[in-house]
Amino acid sequence: MDVTASSAIRDVRPWEHRRQHLLTGLAVCAGCGTSLSNAGRDYLACITAKLSPTSCANQGSVRRSVLEEAVLDTLRDRLMQDDMVAAFIAAFREAVRTDGQEQTAEQRRLEAELMKVRQDLDGLDATARQGRLTERLHRLMVELEAKAESLEAALASPSPPLVELPDNLAALYRERIADLAATLDDPEHRIEARDRLRPLIERVAVRFGTADPRGVEITLEGDLVALLSLGLGANAPKAGAAGAAGLREQVRSVMVVAGAGFEPAAFRL
Repeated sequence: MDVTASSAIRDVRPWEHRRQHLLTGLAVCAGCGTSLSNAGRDYLACITAKLSPTSCANQGSVRRSVLEEAVLDTLRDRLMQDDMVAAFIAAFREAVRTDGQEQTAEQRRLEAELMKVRQDLDGLDATARQGRLTERLHRLMVELEAKAESLEAALASPSPPLVELPDNLAALYRERIADLAATLDDPEHRIEARDRLRPLIERVAVRFGTADPRGVEITLEGDLVALLSLGLGANAPKAGAAGAAGLREQVRSVMVVAGAGFEPAAFRL
């Protein structure tokens, strides 16, 4: 075989050029939970139901483009509704305010404890200067010095950045979702838009044979932190993984107050 031709064949990596669709790996069977598989050109179906109807009764198929449009409709029009977002923002702000008060109280406690440790060290140091330092007092000084360093480190650690949710968060989210959905039709920016939309979706459970006009019923599970971050846009946490973790922690704490919310989709933190 010609060396040049062989090299050209090796350079063609079909798996790198295979198009990843918006719902690749995210669409699952609502009956058995397995990922939906290709079933003919542009169709998805449950392979378990097809091969073993006794194992899964969720028979049927759906055109990929129709399913993607249904998911986009849900992201655009049925999530982050104004009244639910307003209630969530109020609960979020109250939780952040309470958390701030608790952080202030904890900081004051640490400062008082550090002051006490330093006073004890000063007393032991005065005793040592008088030549009355015993082995027991020496061990105590070492322990107190270690405790002082630990307290100083805790006080020096920066608190996670607080995230302020704007009153028009729902409108900002819908605007950005609409822009991304429209960009999916732009060949030059399709991949970028898809890659920004996919993190919003945890999974899409599909049930066939329903009364839905499209013939399927979908349950969309989304990442609430990612959805909020999209709405925040430029105001989203800038601290990378640490910032996302901080927002996730705040959302987790406020969800106890706000409840599940944001129906009809389900959210997993």
